[in-house]
This record gives sequence, C-alpha cells and structure tokens, in this order.
Amino acid sequence: MEGRAEGRGEGRHRLRGELLKRGVAAGIADEVLGELLPEDDTEAARQAAGRFLRGRRVEAASLARHLARKGFSRRAIVALLRELPGAPEFEDADLGPDPE
Repeated sequence: MEGRAEGRGEGRHRLRGELLKRGVAAGIADEVLGELLPEDDTEAARQAAGRFLRGRRVEAASLARHLARKGFSRRAIVALLRELPGAPEFEDADLGPDPE
C-alpha cells in the first residue's frame, strides 16, 4: 500500500476503498493505512498535482476532480486549490464530505 501511495500518487480514501473491495475489514484497513500513511495528505496531494499539471494549465475544478479521484482528502484538495494563482473563491463545505 505504501508503494501505491507514493508511486502512483493515490490517497488514503482510494487505498481504503481498494482494501475494502478486496475483502479487508474496515477496522483493519484503517489500522494499516494509519500506520503506513501520514494523517495529513497535503504533501502527497501536492506531488500528485504536480505530476498532473506538468507545466500545463488546467482549470482548478479539473485538478480538484483529479485529486478527488485519486482519493485525497477534501482538506488537502482545498489547501492546494487555495495555493493556485487566481484560484476561485469557495468554501470547504462546497466540496462536500470526504468519502468513506
């Protein structure tokens, strides 16, 4: 799991979903991910965003959707969007809750 998080730039929520899909109990999945991944996934989301952008310009909404599909937390996505030059104004609540 740690290799997938680092190598493919996948967030905690996506990895958790993969574990649950493969039959791992939710408690065990949470415990394993808690040991392997930092609680704050902002830096990992920043790296994934950098790979996605690679010098090209995309809309903030496109980047947000990409990071959400990769399983990063809403908190990390909002933090990165706020760092973008000319980013639109929005509230954290506009993005809804993190997936379970």
